[in-house]
Amino acid sequence: MMRFVIVVAVFLHLVTANTAQAQNSSSASLWQSISTSTSDAMNTYFWGPIRSVSQSLFNTEERFAAHLDAFKQTLRTDMRRIESLAGRAGYKLSTVTMNPGIIPAVSVTFSFSEKISPADEAKLRSEMAALSGLSGALERGIILGLLDLEKTVEGIRPDGFRISEVEMALVAIFPEIAVSFTRGD
Repeated sequence: MMRFVIVVAVFLHLVTANTAQAQNSSSASLWQSISTSTSDAMNTYFWGPIRSVSQSLFNTEERFAAHLDAFKQTLRTDMRRIESLAGRAGYKLSTVTMNPGIIPAVSVTFSFSEKISPADEAKLRSEMAALSGLSGALERGIILGLLDLEKTVEGIRPDGFRISEVEMALVAIFPEIAVSFTRGD
């Protein structure tokens, strides 16, 4: 709306200025002058900004698409690695939930599959200790959390129940854990 008002004001100014000049000119010359000035004003004050914003949005969209593709590939690779490590820890990745809202959240649910040997656990723990970086810290947190889960929930587990599922979520930067128990056989 504001741009329209500006365009109209510029148009009126140009018409008024050209009318004063054209009193000594013919009407054809006056119309040519007004038409050229109006066209320049429309290009400068109306179409120019629209082209600029459109080009900027297009470039931003291309960059966003490239980053999104890279993110998807990284996420797939990370999920395959976590699934493999969880399998070695005795758990099966059963559900992945993503909430890409204003406050993003990712949760993974693991089902207990089998008890691992103490030797396999020690080997996995030493591998986790060698990981570095943010990705390594997340993997280490998830896998060590699964390995230590029995001891962690021992005090809250109801008698006669066993762990059936573990859901680990990262909401923004805050981790959450939910443990489901089922009656043991």
